[in-house]
Amino acid sequence: IELGANVNFATPRTPLDNAKGSRNKKLLKDAGAMTSNEIRKKYNLPAYDDSHCEIDGKTDFDLLGKYRDECSKLLNDAIKKAKESE
Repeated sequence: IELGANVNFATPRTPLDNAKGSRNKKLLKDAGAMTSNEIRKKYNLPAYDDSHCEIDGKTDFDLLGKYRDECSKLLNDAIKKAKESE
């Protein structure tokens, strides 16, 4: 963080979503990190819903992987556009 690391990227979870412990969360927030839900709200993106990735009651991991890739791209594109407009 001290080196100016990018704290807002999504896989589709962000570093703040994955952070453990209040100290780590505070450090990330102080550096400007947002959760994936905060990014979705800020840039008016659709909510994450992987319920359609189930077939016959079982998760289709190929479909789930593609959906997560699409969500990650949406979030990261929104972050990139916001940085470019700063």
